[in-house]
Amino acid sequence: MITPYGWFLIGFLDGIPQGVSPLQLGGRALIAVREAERVRIFDGRCPHRGAHLGYGGVLTDNNCVLCPFHGKHIQLGAPDKRLGIAEHQVAVAGAAVFVRIGDGASADRGFSTVLTELSSAAMVVSAVELEVRVPSGYVVENAFDIDHFRAVHKVPQIRGMNCVAGPDGELTIRTEFVTADAPWRAEAARLQGAASRTAEIKRSNSFLARAYSPHLVLTEFDDGNSSSIIVTGGVPLADGRTLARVAVAVPDGDITALAGLVAGARKALGEDLVVWEHLDTDGPERLDSRDNAVLAFRSFCGEFELAAAAMAGARWTDGVA
Repeated sequence: MITPYGWFLIGFLDGIPQGVSPLQLGGRALIAVREAERVRIFDGRCPHRGAHLGYGGVLTDNNCVLCPFHGKHIQLGAPDKRLGIAEHQVAVAGAAVFVRIGDGASADRGFSTVLTELSSAAMVVSAVELEVRVPSGYVVENAFDIDHFRAVHKVPQIRGMNCVAGPDGELTIRTEFVTADAPWRAEAARLQGAASRTAEIKRSNSFLARAYSPHLVLTEFDDGNSSSIIVTGGVPLADGRTLARVAVAVPDGDITALAGLVAGARKALGEDLVVWEHLDTDGPERLDSRDNAVLAFRSFCGEFELAAAAMAGARWTDGVA
């Protein structure tokens, strides 16, 4: 069972109702508390007897949730209280809702700053929400699996690859796609019934992916005329499956590419799904030098596993004390 740590794309605003509602990150229960457009997220287990507060819990006027099991008033954002639960950092960018489990730079990796910039400069909308049968890390790992873009997504040519740690500890990979058109514009043209460019017309599209946790990656495409951003997240479910979510962003006021970008994100995830549904994630692997970025991502994930284990140990000690 995955112990959550770091940033997650936990949902979309239109899927989070007013009041108290349940959320799940692997084996960890959470609740969302929404009042108008404000969303807060807390641990979801009642400290009295373990009930999930998201199923029948009611928000009270004194910043508490009334537990559905015994009627206890559980104080929000007060983990040091006997009947209190911890609050987690939440950030909302357009339609996308993010939560961070864990404190400090090792959990944040600079994503708070990136979200602030994204919220002020771009229109962010939901594109995809889909259960997949692979562990959540696979959803983000694809951004670092360069050869899969050729085989699965039919990118005809990829030039160079540079995978390094970013200034805040995020993992970045930069490369260049050479295609007949920008990926999102090609899909927009298809939707509109426009003639596609001939294969001889080549366009260079810079590709920059930045993973801020094993479960969240922000990918930027730039064709020299415009740029677009795809935010991909994988939320681990209790049964080992993953809820994959994709949000897309374009600069404020530039909505011409939005429909194509959403359709392109759905198409790409559908192509990945064909592989994921039949993938043996427990089988042996024989990796080579083309998999160096994948190995770098897995090493990056290992940092979060260690931090999550340390956090879980601290929570257990606090509970015993």
